[in-house]
Amino acid sequence: MDNREEMSSWTLVRRYAVPRWMIEQATERRLAGDWAGACAAAHVDVGFDLAEVAGGYGARAAADLEADLRHLAPDLLRWHLPRVLNGRTSVGTLRALVLGRYGDGVLHVVTPPMVDGPQRLRLLFRRKPLRRVPRGHTSIVAEDWSGVRHLWDARSSAGLRPTTAEPAGRRSSTPTARRSPRTSFPAPRRTPPTPPPTTSGSRCCTSAVSWRPRSRPPGPSRTSATRACRAGPGPIRAA
Repeated sequence: MDNREEMSSWTLVRRYAVPRWMIEQATERRLAGDWAGACAAAHVDVGFDLAEVAGGYGARAAADLEADLRHLAPDLLRWHLPRVLNGRTSVGTLRALVLGRYGDGVLHVVTPPMVDGPQRLRLLFRRKPLRRVPRGHTSIVAEDWSGVRHLWDARSSAGLRPTTAEPAGRRSSTPTARRSPRTSFPAPRRTPPTPPPTTSGSRCCTSAVSWRPRSRPPGPSRTSATRACRAGPGPIRAA
């Protein structure tokens, strides 16, 4: 896949896989302190309970986990998920994205097992990331996203700017026409119109540069000839 096709696929992902209503609802619930509601708005199924985490992993682990969950932006996470592309918006399948470790537990997100199936995610908290699909033999690939919090933590979203902005004092090698849709282009060059073809018997010659009348043969001027005609023939002399 070339760069143009890849960018076209990502445009479809941004428009349809993470719609505006999902971003608005997930943000509204997160700002209200309802992290579970934010996950529901972004189609993320939560597979644990904080009370169970406190009982199985300790109160300190549960408190640290809850503090991070309050700033979890599931819509931002979905925005940056790996995709199959090639003109499709489906999430990359069978991946366990580790978001953080709390005591002996691991918070991670599991992507769907099928490209054409539901695109819902699962947020799990276990001692180890999920390795296999339940009731199946397909393995899941684990990826560590704990060091890229700007891809899912609202507190670190400012880190997105350094990953996309140009270094100070450095000019981009990208053509200007690709960077800005308002690029001005030079006006097209105008060529002089082609003159109509001259026909046979024409009394003048036409040129694309200048027009000149046909020169007359040397002889008496028109005024002298007119005077001679008006005066009439001269006296006839005898031979």
